Amino acid sequence: DNEMPNSSWVGTDLRAIAMEDMGLQRARIERADLAGARFVDMRMQGALLLSTSLEGINLNGPANLSYITVSNSSFRDAFLPGALLVGAHAPGIDFSGAYLQLAEFRGAHLEGGSFRKAQITDANFDWAYLDSTDFTLAVGRAKASWFGIRGSPTGLLVA
Repeated sequence: DNEMPNSSWVGTDLRAIAMEDMGLQRARIERADLAGARFVDMRMQGALLLSTSLEGINLNGPANLSYITVSNSSFRDAFLPGALLVGAHAPGIDFSGAYLQLAEFRGAHLEGGSFRKAQITDANFDWAYLDSTDFTLAVGRAKASWFGIRGSPTGLLVA
């Protein structure tokens, strides 16, 4: 186990880095570049991600990002199968094109975000805040769980 709780990663360049069995609970990751990075068994509960590039990141299970706060960052084209983002505070975050099969977003704040063309088969959005969140062309919408969602997301109805 590589445990680094409460650590600070401000201005860090971690593009395409590979790490395994990492504990970054309550870490502060700000103005960092993690584009294309690969993490296996990542624990980031309660972390703070600010102005950080996570585009194309590979968090191949298990990945626990429950209760993270994300601002001005992007998970575009990320690989997050089965990731736990329970209670995450990530309004306006871009998950476009991300692979999110079996991901858990229960109770997450995702208002104004985008899941355009994301793979969300069997993802769980129960009790999530989804006002103005865009699910246009997301794959697997019919197989995701939407119980008790709050707000009015767009693109959920399949014609």
